[in-house]
Amino acid sequence: MAERVNRFAKKQETMSLRDLTSRETDTPNTSEIVADIALELLDFDENNEFLFGYHDLERIKNTIDESKLTAPPIVYKKEDGRYLIASGHTRVKALKDLGKKKVTCQIMALPNNEDQIKKNLIYLNTQRREAPLYIARNISEYESILRREGFKGSMDQELAKQFGYKKTMLYRYKKILTLPKELQELCAYDEIAWYSLIDNYSLIALDKIDDFCKDVLEILEEEGHVSNKQIDELIANLQPKVEKEDKDETITDSDKPEKLSKKFKKIVSIAYSDEIKIKRKDKKEIKEQAEELKIFLDKIIEACGE
Repeated sequence: MAERVNRFAKKQETMSLRDLTSRETDTPNTSEIVADIALELLDFDENNEFLFGYHDLERIKNTIDESKLTAPPIVYKKEDGRYLIASGHTRVKALKDLGKKKVTCQIMALPNNEDQIKKNLIYLNTQRREAPLYIARNISEYESILRREGFKGSMDQELAKQFGYKKTMLYRYKKILTLPKELQELCAYDEIAWYSLIDNYSLIALDKIDDFCKDVLEILEEEGHVSNKQIDELIANLQPKVEKEDKDETITDSDKPEKLSKKFKKIVSIAYSDEIKIKRKDKKEIKEQAEELKIFLDKIIEACGE
């Protein structure tokens, strides 16, 4: 997974998680207010579970017990005297589960619109290592916000800048959200390889999806990881067995895989030179074909390296 550095996260002070429940003084060298707040006054952002989940909860509980270092939760002060969590939902949830009563928080002003609150949620949490499904949801949600705001620049470049991924990877992540819901949920596990899943999911019959998911989760439970090769093998095992009546039966043209020249017809029709010119009406289709072709090429390069 690509390394991503969040410029907002760099500003956050590190301290012991145990200290987060017992601080009595303000923290120097911060532009925001830092104070001890009763956990019962903290409200969870309803978007956090959808965008990030709580898969790291048990590890965070152990981290608290071991007094490892982390940053304090960031919250917004609301008009009713309560606080909305901007970053640190899992930490706060862990503290509540452990019976803690208060936590030291960094307090910021509440933005005046929902989209800005959601953008901040993405900004402040994208330094975390997330499972593919949550990365896909973050990318999709951020793109939707930019479109609502009337963003006029290159969307791919802006998303690449924000999330630290190349355009090809952005395309791959967004493709996760086109999978059937049950297959999307497999991508909520960082230990499950997902490249083969998004490339070959169409080979899984709808009535076989539940069986496939069950098999994948069984491998995950037994081995702690599911590889692309194992995904391919499971998909192959679900394909109907075709018995040939004659071993010498020749393969007809209708049996052959679709030729790349047909699949990427628009691309191969382009005249390549120092300056590539594409008709406006063809740009969208050619771009989609180019992005898909890049995935094929990535897989070929990867196979050559084995």
